[in-house]
Amino acid sequence: MAEPAPVFVRPWWRRTSVVVGVALAALAGVVIAVLAVSGSSSDDQTNGLPSAAVPRFDAGDCFDFLAGPEGGPDLPRGKVSCDQPHDAEVVAVLTQPDKDDYPGSASLGALARERCPERVAEYLGQVSPETAKLSMRFYHPTDAAWRFDGDRNVTCFVTDPAGPMTGSLR
Repeated sequence: MAEPAPVFVRPWWRRTSVVVGVALAALAGVVIAVLAVSGSSSDDQTNGLPSAAVPRFDAGDCFDFLAGPEGGPDLPRGKVSCDQPHDAEVVAVLTQPDKDDYPGSASLGALARERCPERVAEYLGQVSPETAKLSMRFYHPTDAAWRFDGDRNVTCFVTDPAGPMTGSLR
């Protein structure tokens, strides 16, 4: 008669370390997800977009949007040719002083709402955004982009609520 195969039982401390490791990895994933979502939820994010996730543009650049997180704003992705259908066109980039302290989302949003309309009017010439049926929008740096990336740019751009635009507005 054959002897039964030996049964190997792992010591309890080896099983516990695997369970604890999996639990810690899951917890870290939840914390990262919460921080990523909460970092882009200020009131100004409806008009201003978080810059940590977007490339930097110059006046005259055209770009498309990448769908943002559910309930959040769409995020600009890289430049596209203005000759091709595109979602937005940059009309101005307002550069802030190189200060160490972040002025705050409300302050940057107020600056954009004050100065972007006049820059849009200059860019479009005789045509007003209302006549052209365009929407003026902007994005500004987040606190993290200000401190770690040195981003001091408030970017003013226009979109067409009817859909993609083709050709430059200049």
